[in-house]
Amino acid sequence: MTKLDMYPIVVLEDRYSGAYSGGLWIAVAEGDKRRRMDEVWAGAHGDDITAAEWAQNMPEWVAVGGSPNDAVRNLHNKLVLNATEEK
Repeated sequence: MTKLDMYPIVVLEDRYSGAYSGGLWIAVAEGDKRRRMDEVWAGAHGDDITAAEWAQNMPEWVAVGGSPNDAVRNLHNKLVLNATEEK
């Protein structure tokens, strides 16, 4: 994935303050895709059990961080830098 493929990035505050996801903020690549946002909303912002299960199986197009900038940086590292290293 290239850097441009990630945009637009949507950043949301984690409902459970990172208790399950490990980050206070959630960054979502290609956040204009309704299905992705529906999945994040239902998973990360669901009930305790749903949020815990979602966090354990977090999609590759999602990253978390302690701040909005950290979440976006982690998403970039996860998608762009890892893809570059795998080539």
